[in-house]
Amino acid sequence: MESDAATTTPFAPADDPKVAVAVVIEDGGDVGAAATGGALSAPIAADVMRAVLRR
Repeated sequence: MESDAATTTPFAPADDPKVAVAVVIEDGGDVGAAATGGALSAPIAADVMRAVLRR
């Protein structure tokens, strides 16, 4: 079975992680098989990480 999911799982801060986020966009969102984690899920994860780390 082939998956078109775009995924990313960042953590921060790198030297002493306190936060981890997992983003999964099933079926590649609007771009289907052209989906990549860097193009689709990473920007979402970055927004979440910025919001959490600002608290």
